[in-house]
Order: sequence, then C-alpha cells, then structure tokens
Amino acid sequence: MKTCILAIDAGGTFLKSALIAGGEIIPGTGRKVGVDSDLGTADEVHAAYSRLIKEEALLAASLGLTFGKVSVDTPGPFDYKTGTPLMTHKYRAIYGISLIPWIREAVGDLPITFVHDSAAFITGAFAWRRDIYSAAGVMIGTGLGFALSKGGRPLLANTGSPLVSIFKAPYRDGIAEDYISAGGILKRYNAKAPSAAENAKEIAERAALGDNAALEAYAETGAMLAEIIAPILSEHGTEALAVGGQIARSFDLFGEELRQGLGSLGVCIPVFPASDIDGVHLLGAARCADEGLFVY
Repeated sequence: MKTCILAIDAGGTFLKSALIAGGEIIPGTGRKVGVDSDLGTADEVHAAYSRLIKEEALLAASLGLTFGKVSVDTPGPFDYKTGTPLMTHKYRAIYGISLIPWIREAVGDLPITFVHDSAAFITGAFAWRRDIYSAAGVMIGTGLGFALSKGGRPLLANTGSPLVSIFKAPYRDGIAEDYISAGGILKRYNAKAPSAAENAKEIAERAALGDNAALEAYAETGAMLAEIIAPILSEHGTEALAVGGQIARSFDLFGEELRQGLGSLGVCIPVFPASDIDGVHLLGAARCADEGLFVY
C-alpha cells in the first residue's frame, strides 16, 4: 500500500487537513473540523483532532493509501519538540498538554512533525521556486506572521519559532500587528467611514464598490507593511516576498502600495500573493516532514 503524509493546519476556528503525496495535495482529500481555540475545552479540542484524523484515515484507505508521516503546523508559543501548546492567547484549554499521544492513538507510532505556521507558510509558498535562495513570507489575518528562509529552509530560533518576528515590532503608537491585521484595517476604516463595518472582508467588499475610505484603509496597509519589513528584507538580501493569510485574498487592494513602498525604500523584489491561501500551509508542513525537518 502506498503511503502519504497527513498534514494538519491548526487554525483558531478550524482544524484543516489534506493528504499529500509527491509534493501535492491529493484532490478531494481536504477536510475541515470546527474547533474553538478560545473557549473550547481540552476534551473538545481532543475530539476535533480525533475526528479529523479518522475522516482522513478512512479517505486514505478508500484511495489505497496509508499514512507514512503526520505533520502539524501551529502558531506559537509552542514546544515543537514535545508537541506541546504554550499559548495563552488561544488554545488555553490545552496549555501544557502534548498533542503527540492524541495523534498516536489515532495513527500509531509514526513520525510526527510540528512546525510553526509561519515556517510552514514560507516553505509551502516557495516549494517549487528553486531559483530563489533567500525568501520572505508575511501572513496577514487576525494576527501578523512573518518568516524568512534560505535555501528552502525556514530560519528558526531554538524554540522553533521564526528567527525574525515582526508582530510585536514597535510601530507608530503601538506595535506592527495593531496596524497590519484585520483589526487594524477595521479600526482605520471605522474611524473615517460614515457607517461602520463589521470586519475586514466587508471593507474589501465596499472597496470593490468604490468606497474611498475602504480603498484607503487597504492601501495604507500595504504602505505601512513596506515601512516595517523593508529594513529586514534588505538586511537578509531577500529575493522575493510571498503574502498569505486571509487578508491576502484582497491583495489587489494593497499589493501595489506594498511594492511601491518597498521600492521607494530600495527593496525592488517580486511581491506576490500565495496561490492557495489555505493549501500553502499544508503543503509546507508536509514538505518539512518529507525532508526530515523538525521530526520528533
């Protein structure tokens, strides 16, 4: 029986998964199970993992496949060596509880990879770009993620988190994440708009209809992000930048400002949105497992 990699993306609202073989997602294998990372109990999170893995195992068997490895990408703080969440802003109910026993009770004694979600993103985003040695990736959603890679390998600190992090970087009257995030876009827009929006998606929809305040809120996002990351990209000789996260679905509303902002600061590199906002993390996590990175 042929083997595949079970990749899991541990988001704040859903656990997402896919079966990966030959560096590609096997069509029709993506699964999504709801999980409450804020108020969910440990038993509920455990049940979500179990359900997701069982569903993918049944699907794999129907395709004549079996799991060879498991890879999980997750935000930090997290002990990537022991598979233990250390987050206090989400998944508080499983703080200090290793996920390894939960996974092994469903898949057996298989190699398990745990990788930071930013590292998984940049690995997946540049998986086929062997022509690029030094790359950067930024993820914009409810939070702000960032990672660098060289030679196809993410640059990580000893903790397993990205070597360079920007979300807490001092910026204007706060930190970078205050401005470059869904919340930052919402705050800027609602401060100017005649009628308040509920979220960044709604603002993007208004921008598509020509709402000037909405267009400005997104354009400012690109310009401000350029100010924050230009020195880092320059220092590391970055050759290309990939943008992911849910806000990247609206890349057309801020991408040009990001490119122009970087260019005005002397960083003239290709900047592009990830081709598959959801799948890129799964592909990156699987590649880390396939190449023996971060396997415990």
